[in-house]
Order: sequence, then structure tokens, then C-alpha cells
Amino acid sequence: MPAETIQWDTRGVKPGEYKIRAEFYVWGDASPFDNFLDLREPLVLLPQGTAFPSGERDGGAAMVRDPRYKPAGIPQ
Repeated sequence: MPAETIQWDTRGVKPGEYKIRAEFYVWGDASPFDNFLDLREPLVLLPQGTAFPSGERDGGAAMVRDPRYKPAGIPQ
């Protein structure tokens, strides 16, 4: 499965909700208009020192699978 890693250094970024959109250039792609992924849930940056909801730890990672991706031979 193709995968991309996106890193965002949030130092100096104002707290708030951020909508994330990843766009990729794929060499030789016949349909470059669909080479993007919009995350459904916004990324929330809290002010430094603010406790996370539900006792969650700071840091971490997220993974999103493009719902348009349908690998052959794998049940959906």
C-alpha cells in the first residue's frame, strides 16, 4: 500500500483548530486532480501547559486511509 508521512513542527503556531489537506505530485499520473487527502477531523493545538481532554497524553500520531483507495483482492 502506498504511504506518505507528513510531519508538522507546531512550535510557534497559534493554538486553535487546523484543517489538514495533503496534496501529492505523482509522476506520470493520468488523473492528477485527485491526488489529495482532506482529514475529516481538524487538528487541535492547545495552548502550552493545557491539560488534554480525557487525560490523553501529549504528542502522538494519526493515520488516515483514503476512502477512495480500494486495493485489489482485499475485502473492504
